[in-house]
Amino acid sequence: MLTLGDSSTDGAFLRFDWSDDSFDDASQEHTTPAAPIVECYDGILVPLALERRHQLTPEEVIRAVIKGRGGMPPPLAIDWLGLALYAARRFLEAMGKLATANTPEHQAEILAADILRHLMDKIYNRMAGALYVELRNAGCWEQLTRAAAPVANGAGRDRM
Repeated sequence: MLTLGDSSTDGAFLRFDWSDDSFDDASQEHTTPAAPIVECYDGILVPLALERRHQLTPEEVIRAVIKGRGGMPPPLAIDWLGLALYAARRFLEAMGKLATANTPEHQAEILAADILRHLMDKIYNRMAGALYVELRNAGCWEQLTRAAAPVANGAGRDRM
């Protein structure tokens, strides 16, 4: 399960501090262009979540994102981690708004954000798990973890 720490918008980029409880608890940093994430979330995922509500499946989300992006780029080129972290951020923001005003618009925003944060976390974990298995089977996992160790320990974060 993804755990969101701090997040910010820095110009045209979204920055997230996060950890993944299913692999390890090491704090990670993820920086991604904001525009494709925000456009996908607001333009594709929120309307879909409000339409399908709790019947929405991870497979429908994946198909909608790929179709909404014109079938391109290929599914593995989509920043699924960025979408999952942004969904978690939007849920927290929606909950904060609820404290000041409980309007039908806020209720809809919270409903969509709650559905999407769970589905995006599930999608990300499925993809990360499948990639882990493939890398491990190919004998590449150990090389990657050794190469990433300085980054996980805080060195080289400016390169991420």
